Amino acid sequence: MAVKEGTVAFEETTPYNRLFDLDVLIKEGETAHSLSRGELNLPVRTCLICGRPAGTPSQDFRSEWRY
Repeated sequence: MAVKEGTVAFEETTPYNRLFDLDVLIKEGETAHSLSRGELNLPVRTCLICGRPAGTPSQDFRSEWRY
């Protein structure tokens, strides 16, 4: 759990660190799963563009890059 808290702290330290998506895998027997922020009662990651939960924009393509 401390490792995940450390990865979250790293991701949120600077705006540039938010570009990283660090996962912590937990092995249970022959399977493994990624430890989520929710399992530690931490806030979800937000999209850098629109501020919604990070998985949502990529799923519905609402975020638009403007050049």
